[in-house]
Amino acid sequence: MPLRRPPARAVLFWTKLVGGMFVVLMLMVWEHVEAMHLERVLKGMQKEEDQLIFQNARMQSQINQWISPSHLDSVARKEFGMLPLDPRHRYGVQLP
Repeated sequence: MPLRRPPARAVLFWTKLVGGMFVVLMLMVWEHVEAMHLERVLKGMQKEEDQLIFQNARMQSQINQWISPSHLDSVARKEFGMLPLDPRHRYGVQLP
């Protein structure tokens, strides 16, 4: 019994169907790979955000330390030789 060839339309239909499925499958694979890449980028950005928050907190602490009155007083005494005024040398309005 000889094999019959399917009609050309049937071959074309199945070729299009398999090609379409292949395209859909490749889009799904690309989407998955792209999602994994974006997850890695997101994790890197979150790590960088954590580092920046830590650095910001550390710098805020340093600013608060440097502008504290006790630190400014010690810098004025050590580096500039400044001393507080004697109450006898102060001028101003005295409130009752």
